[in-house]
Amino acid sequence: MNTEQAQARVLVLHCAESGKKALSRMAESGRKIAESIVPFELPCTGRINEVMLMETLQNGFDGVLVVGCHRDNCRYLDGNLRAERRIDRIRNLLSEAGVPDKAVEMVFISPDEGRKLYESIVGFTKKLKELKERVTS
Repeated sequence: MNTEQAQARVLVLHCAESGKKALSRMAESGRKIAESIVPFELPCTGRINEVMLMETLQNGFDGVLVVGCHRDNCRYLDGNLRAERRIDRIRNLLSEAGVPDKAVEMVFISPDEGRKLYESIVGFTKKLKELKERVTS
């Protein structure tokens, strides 16, 4: 477990296909995430919406990492691309509202990319820590 992970409360929204399988691969390889990292499965990342993301941030999470299938590989055709557009809108809204210590990002992975998912989670939590430090200093 990484110290950066322990300092950020992150919701990891993942699809039931690539995201779920990559999380399993990550665990099988012995990579562990902090208890403050909360995975939550959706049928498809295309099911997320702006309200869900904003409420997550308002309810105490420091960030949301959305884990979807690679582009052109979504079981639901373009759910991952819809999610990406929604995330872009939320990031713009957060920036306009002057909320630099909250973050929403998306990563595209395949089922066998457990290591990439782990590295994405670690990198995201590190980014959140840096954002918090800038705001509090």
